[in-house]
Amino acid sequence: MCASVTDSVTPIQPITGPCAWTGPEMMRRSDWLHVFTPAEIAEIEAAVAAVKARGLSILDVTQAGFPLPTLAPVMARIRDALVDGCGISVMRGLPVEPLVTSGTCRSSRR
Repeated sequence: MCASVTDSVTPIQPITGPCAWTGPEMMRRSDWLHVFTPAEIAEIEAAVAAVKARGLSILDVTQAGFPLPTLAPVMARIRDALVDGCGISVMRGLPVEPLVTSGTCRSSRR
């Protein structure tokens, strides 16, 4: 006798916990938003300058070689929110144009 399809299908369960949200709910919250401060931007720029001074490709950059002493805990909280929280994050205020035009970010496909 053949098993019924319903015997092998797990019933759909409602999504619960911090990842269960609606757009209107998120509009009332700001914990998923991060605006970089001037000090955080300066820290990132210093880390980028150090990488450039060593002549590293972006593929060769490691966490240890890209020190962010004050920003690292902020980034860890954002990572935790992505993995175990609401699952989204918006980061604003980092001027990416200087990083792109300076050759810092370049494709590995050449």
